[in-house]
Amino acid sequence: MKSRKRRRRVSRSRPKIRLLPDDEKTQTLKSFHRGIQASPVLTALGCRVRALRGRFYIERLRPLSGEQPAVEVMARISPIEGADEDLLLEAEKRKGSWYPVVAGTAAEVIEALAGDEKMGYRADVAANGLEAIESVNRGIKARAP
Repeated sequence: MKSRKRRRRVSRSRPKIRLLPDDEKTQTLKSFHRGIQASPVLTALGCRVRALRGRFYIERLRPLSGEQPAVEVMARISPIEGADEDLLLEAEKRKGSWYPVVAGTAAEVIEALAGDEKMGYRADVAANGLEAIESVNRGIKARAP
């Protein structure tokens, strides 16, 4: 019989989050607002950004019949220390578990979010941003494998 060796799972260390001064936080928030307004996809999805506990959260309001709209967190953006890229875009796998999508400047992060390359739409469901909007409105969201 072969002996079974247990492999230890080696995980990469998460980048250290840095706290932004108020003026830099305000400037970054304005940059995100401008990026969302410039993107037809993010505007049509009704995305908004807010700062909370040192991070930025990209949210969209999902209308519910007869009730207040539900807030869906699409992604979070964290300022990181000690890297050329100063922001890290992350998507949620499941409640409380986030994985990195892209690191870069505010413009690069918004571009990646609007391009929806890794945020959850497969090519057979959405060939472009407008089809992604239509599929969201129909309630069809397919996770990438």
